[in-house]
Amino acid sequence: MATKTTKKATKKVETETLKVTDMVRKGALAYVGLYVAAYESVKPMIATTGDKAEKFFGELVEKGETVEAQAADVATTAKTRAFAFAAKAREVLPTLPKAANDRVAELEAEIAKLNKKVAAKAKATSKKATKVVTEKTTAKKAA
Repeated sequence: MATKTTKKATKKVETETLKVTDMVRKGALAYVGLYVAAYESVKPMIATTGDKAEKFFGELVEKGETVEAQAADVATTAKTRAFAFAAKAREVLPTLPKAANDRVAELEAEIAKLNKKVAAKAKATSKKATKVVTEKTTAKKAA
């Protein structure tokens, strides 16, 4: 009887083991199947998203090229204006106060020469001047 019981128990364990192994296998397959189902449901969205992303990227590139062209135009215009301003500044620079300060010393020397001439003329005129005779009047005393 012990052998019959042992054989039944062994057979029962083997059967249970097969059931557990089969259940683990089925669980693993269900797990993989879940990922496959998720991928298949998302795949159309990914395909359209990729196309949309590529289209959006292309639009951004076009806008970037437009801005680049505009920036190049602005830079060229700014460069031209800067050179024109620098040329005008070089023309005006000699007339600015710094240039006038260089001429101040020259003008002061000329003024000093003219002052000497005026002083010399004044001395010559005062020597030639005639004496004016003034009469003294007597003041009457009031009563």
